[in-house]
Amino acid sequence: MPVIVQVAVGVITLAIVLLVAFLIPTLRQVRGTTKELEGLIRGLQTELQPALVDLRETLRHLNKISGEVSDGMSKVGGTLDAVQRTGQTIRLATDVIQVALLPRLFTTAAFLKGIKVGAKVFWRMLLKRR
Repeated sequence: MPVIVQVAVGVITLAIVLLVAFLIPTLRQVRGTTKELEGLIRGLQTELQPALVDLRETLRHLNKISGEVSDGMSKVGGTLDAVQRTGQTIRLATDVIQVALLPRLFTTAAFLKGIKVGAKVFWRMLLKRR
């Protein structure tokens, strides 16, 4: 075997040995880190489990409250519609009074006032002649 091939094989062997020498501690550290992460995940699951139960219960309550609010809003919506219709009826009645009755009422009131004043004047004149 030529010397160059022997040197190349030696360099490759040395590179593999160095790679394995650095890889073994790295793999041990990765293994330890993985165990720590597993312990951390178990601890988080243990601690978060009651919080998740509380969160689910809270969400159920919120959904119930949301449904009740929605029902209440639909009832209030019906009431508001009735109030709106009542307001429209009052506005219509006011418009009718202003357009139809007020001019006639003013005319009638003026006519009656004229009769009253005329009657007073007539009585005064009649009383003065006597």
